[in-house]
Amino acid sequence: MQGSSVEKILREGHDAYLEQGNHKKAKEIFERVLKTQIKELGEDDLSVAKTLSYIGDMLSSEEIYSEAFEKFEKALEIQLEKLGEKHPDTVFTYENIGRAFLGRVNTITANAKHKFAEATKVQRHVLTTLLHVHGEDHPGVVKSYNLIALLLQNQKRSDDALQMLDKSIEICSRLQGLCEISKMDLLGRAFLTKASCFQALGNLEGATEMFTNLLQVQKEALGEMHPATALGHTCLANAYGQRGMLQDGIKANMKANAIYRTSFGDGHPCTEKLVTTIQSLKRDEKAKTLVEQGVAMKAQGHSEKAEQFFHQALDICVEAFSDPQHVPHIAASYENLSHIKVEQGLLEDGIAASVKALKIRRRTLGDDHIDTRKRMDVHRSLLKRLLEDRS
Repeated sequence: MQGSSVEKILREGHDAYLEQGNHKKAKEIFERVLKTQIKELGEDDLSVAKTLSYIGDMLSSEEIYSEAFEKFEKALEIQLEKLGEKHPDTVFTYENIGRAFLGRVNTITANAKHKFAEATKVQRHVLTTLLHVHGEDHPGVVKSYNLIALLLQNQKRSDDALQMLDKSIEICSRLQGLCEISKMDLLGRAFLTKASCFQALGNLEGATEMFTNLLQVQKEALGEMHPATALGHTCLANAYGQRGMLQDGIKANMKANAIYRTSFGDGHPCTEKLVTTIQSLKRDEKAKTLVEQGVAMKAQGHSEKAEQFFHQALDICVEAFSDPQHVPHIAASYENLSHIKVEQGLLEDGIAASVKALKIRRRTLGDDHIDTRKRMDVHRSLLKRLLEDRS
């Protein structure tokens, strides 16, 4: 089997699982090539190493990580001995290992921090190798920065991740010769992870900006009506929802729904799920109006009427959302109810409502957000009053 023929067959196998998702066909192709290579060239030939790397990549995509790493180790042993660390084929194997580590950590529990740290260490080594081989201005370097950032974000190291993402975006902005789809893939991943980091830090405005950037590159690369563009609209809608900008969130989801209906039809799960989300947002908008009415009644001294509005808002949100603890208006309702209960002399009831409000603020905004800190201060003052009353 000639070298060029082997490469052609390998590429056919690679395309079968990467682009077509036909893992069975890919596995048959890879195993046939590997068997022939070992028979004709020996187990330590470089072509064998490259095939092993392809097989490892395929296995990791199927989440068969133990077998994948066995293939990678064999491939790397041959390549390091015969080609050195900086050869493109060795770098290719390192990149596959980095993706496999990322895939593996996404299947383990969030508490297994050492696994994330291990994956980060491997990916940093990949980045160092890529920088030596290609220099900064290379798509593989951008991908590596994005992967490291994602791993850091999973370790709750959002500030460190943001530094990596800023570098990734900077390099990508000056890369020459990239097609729009490749540019979208690199920048889109960076914007998406950066948005997640901002959300973790309580910077909802920053997250909204990143989702807007994501949507823009999707439109430029894929057009207005591509399903991936719809995903950008839904991400932006979620960001609007977290900020209480419900009308904007509904509009963004309506745009996504129009794309899904055109691409998949009305009965598709994606379309039906989005219709449900839009209905929930409309109910949430009604709850927001009730909260505003309650605030107005409270300001006029009509505490009982205000309390009714707040409870109605809570009932709507609990009914509308399977996980209502992320809805900002619930936090606002609990905060106002807490204030009313305290004014009525029901301090313990006020503290109970304050606990619920604080939990939502911390979950949606993070501990460092100004609204969370304000709620913490109020809650501490309520606890102090309770201790003084009991002493």
